[in-house]
Amino acid sequence: MQHSHVLPIGFGSMLLGEYNMPLICHDGDPYLERESRLRSGEYFETVATELENISHQVDDATQKALQEIIDELVYAQQYYKIVKSTNDT
Repeated sequence: MQHSHVLPIGFGSMLLGEYNMPLICHDGDPYLERESRLRSGEYFETVATELENISHQVDDATQKALQEIIDELVYAQQYYKIVKSTNDT
């Protein structure tokens, strides 16, 4: 099953196209969903998409602040990868 989400691409508030994101976890367990996103390499992208959806419901100043965070997450998604720490804390 595929869910369609708008994907912010890091050009201010401009959005292009759609991104088909696979359903991550069928049982809705937040821990499992987070682990799945982290392991798939889609964590930053998913958080950016969720923030983009929230930004449509807030005032302009908050929307601008959220867009800056979204841009940072998109940059991190493009150029970095999360590697699990060897610490068990």
